[in-house]
Amino acid sequence: VFGDAYKNGLLKNHQLFMNSIPATHALLAVEQGLGHHTIVSFLNLIQQGYYQLGLNITQYDVIAQLACKLDISDEQWSKYLGAIDQQQIDESIHHARRLLSQVQAHGFPTLVFENQNGEINKIAVQHFYNKSQDLVSFVAQQLKH
Repeated sequence: VFGDAYKNGLLKNHQLFMNSIPATHALLAVEQGLGHHTIVSFLNLIQQGYYQLGLNITQYDVIAQLACKLDISDEQWSKYLGAIDQQQIDESIHHARRLLSQVQAHGFPTLVFENQNGEINKIAVQHFYNKSQDLVSFVAQQLKH
């Protein structure tokens, strides 16, 4: 799950301040511009870029390179980003923090599961690092309940 560039680069970079505004801005822009179905693909690209490739996703130019993988032109990208204002970004971050607080989580990655009764439970995601098949099995098991 964690690539060498992340483990030996980003994790050891004590100058890096994790700023979620650029990624949040980009995700909102993609969702508004291309729809909800595309945001999951883009989130996956951002997470792979950060955790596997060790890319600094706090920089807009890095995120723009990832957006190119969705076949978004530079012109479209600028248009999508320009359509999102600071209030939308702030509301999204506030919403994420509220959800984290609700499950008593303190950061990312956080994984939660909502059962059929609407109960939300935090999943100890660290137990599934480098064990994607175990995670798939766990989720399948939860869906049976």
